[in-house]
Amino acid sequence: MPSNSRLSRRKFLAGAAAAATPLILPEGVLARNGKPQDALPLFRQAASIAPKDPGCLLGLAQCLEQLGGEHAREAGTVYERILHHFPDQPPGEIARQARNRLSNEDLHQTVDGAIRMDAVMYMRGALDDFARLPRETVGRIVLEIATLGQDGLKINEPSVRYTLKSKPGDYSGLHLLAMMHVGVKLFDPDADSGSRLDREYAVALAMKKP
Repeated sequence: MPSNSRLSRRKFLAGAAAAATPLILPEGVLARNGKPQDALPLFRQAASIAPKDPGCLLGLAQCLEQLGGEHAREAGTVYERILHHFPDQPPGEIARQARNRLSNEDLHQTVDGAIRMDAVMYMRGALDDFARLPRETVGRIVLEIATLGQDGLKINEPSVRYTLKSKPGDYSGLHLLAMMHVGVKLFDPDADSGSRLDREYAVALAMKKP
């Protein structure tokens, strides 16, 4: 017969899982009666008891994400843990999408919401490069960047470099994101690249005009 301690632990985890259920919405937005601060200790305790349980970790990460600020940075770290342990499972995909969303939201925070002129210059270069390349080549570059981005791009860490099979050189994460945005827009001007660089793209296009 299970011990009382084991029953208590199972009861606690069951409660934590039940509390986490409404947090995982279609858009990945956490909502627990508008009281994430009250929910946070529960999810921290659940994650400490079951550090490899995807439900506990997702509940903790989403709670941290809704709290925002420095909590959002911690949420990114927890999402990374989930992705590491469950890369090819549904929890890993949820974590991947959430982590990429957080990265994109952080894109303009480093410049207090202003236009990223470094991204604008990357886009100007991409516009010139892509104008000289066959459409099929541009498509391969965009697809390769999108595939690489599934594992997350360090867009605010220029010292982290990436290479492409479809285009020579080494690039920062922001450079790749800017190139992908330009490529997507060249194929479909109305498409949403998901990069949150629409303002930068508009400036880059304006600079191209004589």
